[in-house]
Amino acid sequence: MNPTPLLSLVSFCGLLCAVPAQTVVSPASRTLVEGSASTSYPLGRADGRFQQIHADLPPTLTSIVGHAFRRDAISTRGSIAAFSVDLEVRVSVAATTPATASTTFANNHGPSPVTVLPRTILNFPATGRPNADPAPTFEYVIPYATPFSFPAGSTLCVETIVYGNTTSSGNDRNFSLLLDAHELRTDGKIDQPGFRFGTGCAAPGQSATHYGRLDLSRDNGLVDLVIESRNAAATTDPTQPTMTALVLGTAAISTPWSWLPNCTQYSPFDLVLTLAGVTDAAGDLDETLAGFEALPDGFRFVAQLVSGNLATGDLTFADASWMTIPTPDPTTLPAVRISAANDHTAATGSVSASVPVTMFL
Repeated sequence: MNPTPLLSLVSFCGLLCAVPAQTVVSPASRTLVEGSASTSYPLGRADGRFQQIHADLPPTLTSIVGHAFRRDAISTRGSIAAFSVDLEVRVSVAATTPATASTTFANNHGPSPVTVLPRTILNFPATGRPNADPAPTFEYVIPYATPFSFPAGSTLCVETIVYGNTTSSGNDRNFSLLLDAHELRTDGKIDQPGFRFGTGCAAPGQSATHYGRLDLSRDNGLVDLVIESRNAAATTDPTQPTMTALVLGTAAISTPWSWLPNCTQYSPFDLVLTLAGVTDAAGDLDETLAGFEALPDGFRFVAQLVSGNLATGDLTFADASWMTIPTPDPTTLPAVRISAANDHTAATGSVSASVPVTMFL
């Protein structure tokens, strides 16, 4: 593991932006930050029963007229076609908490669940990959026919029953919708994948372009940047190694490199960190940089890998990623989901802490 200079990161951070007013989103820590996972539950299933239990809703939320999901920004780059879902929604003050959620659906509902949306067919729009993470809008909206009065400070149970769907590939089919979701953990650990954008250039002798997969990993008070660099200039002679630098900036740019117009610089040279390792014969390099806890939670920056060989003159730029310093999750579970992914009549389902990021309206 290669430590990152603390003072360099502190200086790089500079001026912090003000945080805009929050909307009612659960898990609340994901309001302004992409979740660490993705899911096709519930809207991407053709037949299923799903519950979500949320214990982190603010006391100001006393009436709920619908809920909505946003598209995952990281896992899929392509477009998702419009679709329709035949569904029903029931809501109650939960009889359980996220920590005590039952695999039996009926046990999680409080007295007198309200059918806020009788069985109906809802149409959902086509979406393209967001230009940034998280998606700026919650585009998959489920409006309630009957508003739900929610006692302040209570825990909410939302149940979605899916009877069928119509998709671009046919009717009543499971499909990869990929909603934004978050894997909740109470052990102080969290991963925050980078939002990749742009296109790298190909090194001499490479048929594929240089790219990087970057992931910020928090383990309690420590934050590491995990780097996977692929298809850079290869090291074919150990005495003439190809070195790699991580270029960091607080804004995204798009500037062709002067003598390599097919290579684009996406990050200004606000901070340059030289990696300790060298590329292998395939042009690949894996490395972890420590010390990113010096940056505040939620801080965003652009990162781009640049590899070069002084002996041969080979130079490549990877694509770039927006990175966000991960905010720790609460030490008690704020939400869970219960899923029976193939049977809307099921009495039981599996409990998971991977929860769709949900806005309540």
